[in-house]
Amino acid sequence: MSSVTGDSFEIFGGGSSAGGTGSGTLFGVGSSVKGLYPGQTGDFKTDYTLIANTPGSMRRVNLTFTNYNDPKEVRLFNTSLNVTYHAATEEKLDLSEYFHPLQSFSGYQRQTFVIAPDTSINLDPGDFDTTLGEVSLLLAKAEYYADATDDQRLLYWHYNGIRRYVMGDMMMLTGQVKEDASWKGWEVRADVENQVGYTGAATGGFVFSNPTEYSVKLTILTAN
Repeated sequence: MSSVTGDSFEIFGGGSSAGGTGSGTLFGVGSSVKGLYPGQTGDFKTDYTLIANTPGSMRRVNLTFTNYNDPKEVRLFNTSLNVTYHAATEEKLDLSEYFHPLQSFSGYQRQTFVIAPDTSINLDPGDFDTTLGEVSLLLAKAEYYADATDDQRLLYWHYNGIRRYVMGDMMMLTGQVKEDASWKGWEVRADVENQVGYTGAATGGFVFSNPTEYSVKLTILTAN
């Protein structure tokens, strides 16, 4: 952009002067000189903030770092149990044909417990008299606190007072039952007949124990 004054030109082309070219009055701020020449860099300041100050919060932060960046996961997807790595499915276990049969004598029961630290609960045997206390399906799912570390994400379960087993997030037991008979199922009735006045954990059936320092919510589905 320009204007003509006699034989002189005043050019307003975005230069660094307040008036036309040649006026010599620089702006108070800014100039036409490059701020940084190619290859140079400016000063910068970085502030670091500690966002993980407990073992639980450190575990969550670690999800973004190398030891969790490339995990292979096992998860239920539609009708299969898949081993996944990023977007790829490496292994698949088809569960579409799995079902629990319903028979004329079949029944089911769902129970939910909140197990306090260092305590135990007895599984309610329910009404499975037609199979003499045996069930052919037991599915247990535990819900842990988000801050629970790996060694705090477990429960113990005892069967018939004989051995102690460990479960993590989920456990599934299957068997076979017959009407009016003890056969190949899981016995859920607690054996307390000979324990007069006994009010503690029964020695038979299923007993679930929480050895951790957090309460755990446990949901159990049983069927025959």
